[in-house]
Amino acid sequence: MKNYVKKILKIMKQLTIDDLIKSFKYWDKDNTGKISIDELKQSLTTIGDVLKDYEMEYLIKESDPTNSGAIDYIKYSKELMKKL
Repeated sequence: MKNYVKKILKIMKQLTIDDLIKSFKYWDKDNTGKISIDELKQSLTTIGDVLKDYEMEYLIKESDPTNSGAIDYIKYSKELMKKL
C-alpha cells in the first residue's frame, strides 16, 4: 500500500489542480461533476492501474468519505491538493 501511495503522490505533485480536475472529468460521462465508485474502478483498470482489493477500499474511503457512492471530484481535487 505504501508503495502505491508514494507512486501516486509523486505523480500528483507534478499536477496542477486543473490537471487533476480534467483527468477526473474525462471519466464523468454524464457531466455531473461526480464519478461513481464503479467509474473510478473502471478508469483505474483502463489505464492499467490494477489495485488490490484493500488498496481500492482505501482509495474509495479516502475519496468518498460520506459513502454516497460517488466522488465530487472538484471538491476532492481541492482537498487532495491541500494535502500535497
